[in-house]
Amino acid sequence: MHKKHLFTTLFLSWVVLITSLSLFSFSGFDNAIGIGMPHMDKITHFVFHLGFVVLGYLFMKERAKGLFNEQQALLKIVIAAIVYGLLIEALQYMMPFGRVAEISDVLANVGGAIFGCLLIKKYFSLSEKLK
Repeated sequence: MHKKHLFTTLFLSWVVLITSLSLFSFSGFDNAIGIGMPHMDKITHFVFHLGFVVLGYLFMKERAKGLFNEQQALLKIVIAAIVYGLLIEALQYMMPFGRVAEISDVLANVGGAIFGCLLIKKYFSLSEKLK
């Protein structure tokens, strides 16, 4: 893998992973491996969308030719993460995969996307000060 395509590969792989894990039922898997942490699914949604924003931003930065507008890129990837999360929940509601759409999942998705945005802003504002 070429280093110049690292974040492209990571982001696209992350989206495929999220989609697969979100649409297909793994009922009984939590009990089989002994995971019984309360609200683990909400934490998972939060982390998935945090990763979506961070990797998506780095993907956009990697693919940018010429000038890169950090604010526009960040806004676009946060909106994409939220729309993607809504789409996944709609698919869970409509498709017979044994998954259930929940508003609390949407809220966890939005929270993860916003937190990812804040991490990016904090990281890149710090890195600019260090130069």
